[in-house]
Amino acid sequence: MNALTKLLNVHSLPERPKATATHKPSVVEEVLLDVEGAHHGQTFNFRYGEVTADHLKRGISIIVPPLTGHPFLPKEGIIILALSFDSEQWQFSTEFVDGIYEGEKLFIAPEQLAPFAGQVMAADLYAFELGSWVPWIWITTFFELALPNHMARMAGAINSVIDAQVAARGSVLLIPPYDGMKYGDDVMIYLLGQQSEGSHVFRVTVEQSAVGQAISVPVPAKFLQPSGNSTITVFYRVVAADGTTQGPLGTFFVERDSGALVVADAVFTGPRLFSELSEETRVLFTVPQSVGQQAGADQTLFLWEELGSPRRDYLLETRSLDGPTKWSSAFLPKFSGNSVFTTTWITAGADAVWAAEVDQVTVIRMNSPLRGSLPDQPPALVEPGSLEAPTVLEAIEGGVSEEAISAGLTVSAPRPAHLPNGSYLSLLLKGYTAATQGVGALTTDDAMVTWKVPGEMASRLLNQVVSLYYVVQDGSDMRSEYTVLDFAVKRPPLQVLEAEYNSGDFPLISVEAATVGVSVFLAPAPGLNPGDVVTFYWGGSAGKGHRVTSIPWTYEHQANGLTVQIPPRDVIAHLGGQVVASYTVLALGRVLDGPVSRFDVQPTVESVDVMPLTHVESAVWWVRGQALITLSKPWSLGIGDRVIWFADTSPETALSIVAWRVEQVVSDPSQPVRVVIPASLVNYRQPVEVRAFVVRARDQEASFTSTRLVRLE
Repeated sequence: MNALTKLLNVHSLPERPKATATHKPSVVEEVLLDVEGAHHGQTFNFRYGEVTADHLKRGISIIVPPLTGHPFLPKEGIIILALSFDSEQWQFSTEFVDGIYEGEKLFIAPEQLAPFAGQVMAADLYAFELGSWVPWIWITTFFELALPNHMARMAGAINSVIDAQVAARGSVLLIPPYDGMKYGDDVMIYLLGQQSEGSHVFRVTVEQSAVGQAISVPVPAKFLQPSGNSTITVFYRVVAADGTTQGPLGTFFVERDSGALVVADAVFTGPRLFSELSEETRVLFTVPQSVGQQAGADQTLFLWEELGSPRRDYLLETRSLDGPTKWSSAFLPKFSGNSVFTTTWITAGADAVWAAEVDQVTVIRMNSPLRGSLPDQPPALVEPGSLEAPTVLEAIEGGVSEEAISAGLTVSAPRPAHLPNGSYLSLLLKGYTAATQGVGALTTDDAMVTWKVPGEMASRLLNQVVSLYYVVQDGSDMRSEYTVLDFAVKRPPLQVLEAEYNSGDFPLISVEAATVGVSVFLAPAPGLNPGDVVTFYWGGSAGKGHRVTSIPWTYEHQANGLTVQIPPRDVIAHLGGQVVASYTVLALGRVLDGPVSRFDVQPTVESVDVMPLTHVESAVWWVRGQALITLSKPWSLGIGDRVIWFADTSPETALSIVAWRVEQVVSDPSQPVRVVIPASLVNYRQPVEVRAFVVRARDQEASFTSTRLVRLE
């Protein structure tokens, strides 16, 4: 009887083709390498499974399929099962004769799997002929090994959303009992908000009677409300006698107003007025629960820009919902400077249509001209009785240098025409965390009012994002609009050490680098100090490949910088797309938000015969009008091969909408295969995924590749 045994010395096996197995698709349906009890899925021509944390605790049984009767199984040879993790590979082997291998179950104990929780395990089954190392059969299945289910929970949170009522009265943070919990453990719990008032560190020592019990920490409202309409990150570290371990990260969205559409991760400085962190920040709109909404209703979020002419309309997203709920939509408007957006959402059910009230939000871009200097600003943008925003003369592109701050600032604004001479105007400067600074000035016959902000006062706001406005001190409480500026915020960009920097608009991460993982480097900067906590964000539009890592900044980092390793699975998830990296520094009395760094990840292909799609008009996937797409290096095609094109107008959502399909038959392999994508498919600023399937005439084997397009005005 066949029995796989573990090899002490592993063989050098063939390199796996990118995201594919070499067997035919028809064989996939008949022969499957599996893990007992795994959740299954299939992405085009390879399979994957998900193994839960409960399975890992009990151990897993790998189902090695029988190969007897397989058309490609040699008469005699060797079977090798390879299990590959991020940095380790196990190999199991058995021999077979007379073309017989009946399959088996291979049990992997939980203590063997524990170090690999959270990783992707690639399982490869090879059948070699005796004396040859060219596989006759090669079956691949990928399995995601879940992290232990020890993620922190917040009492009252629903689907990781803390509504305004819960935030107003406070909540309780719950840490489930973790593996190896024992008396005397110190548990450091980090609650990281967008502002330092909403961040805190709790320390809990495990008592004898608490072993095996959940840890509960009361979180007062003052720790939740500063993070209103933004996200908070919760993680914990266990400091024990035998070492330090870190629990999984959890994120919660904290609402400030549960009755209106809100925008996440925005710094609110006034009613419906917010400033984004940078030009690159994606705006996250959260739609509230709609009372009376029916199951199966379609809910659509609309947005249009009021500033400028003609008005620009955007359709954000449509969701089919299960009932009264809330959801979020990420969107990146392509505009420069400041703007006013109007939003609403509509729910259409079988019996009724629900329309939300129109809501208006004013976006101030920190890396843009000041609001007061916008060209041709319509008077309707200024509320009746409000005053024009002040201008900082030393500001350049939304920021003020440290040298200018030290020397003092000159701030001016048009003199309100209705005020008599001698009226007192208070200029107020407010950072993220520091107390409001103020300086006064009197109106004169001059057309402008000028304030002098001493360097000593302005220096208290270094490394902060500061809002400036002035108030008329005559009892009317009239105030100006806001100007938001960087006060010498040090923001060194993140670098990927393996990326190629002169290859295009963004640095390029190659397929080879993605398959081994990359190193993200943060250089030392004056704005970073030992003791700060640096939280790194890595992700993109792919459904997976997101990572959040928090690391204390040390004296060694201050001298040499900090490097964070991104494992292959979190890079491979973005092959053919773009990945975004940014960071936030939590320091004493302030929060420093780093810039957004973008990296292109080289496209790969899921067949050795098809090269990536390229756009013939531009190296980047932005198009005007209709898009002309070509298969690069089409010499690999043969006469009679079919190229089938699809366009998916909702690649960012779980709902796939194939809006267009064209099939072409290759008659001259020497000529490029091109197709024109109708302009009507890319008329919104949402990605449109274009897919191409190549079906070989000789054996009906299919290959796949894709790219994304976004329309420009």
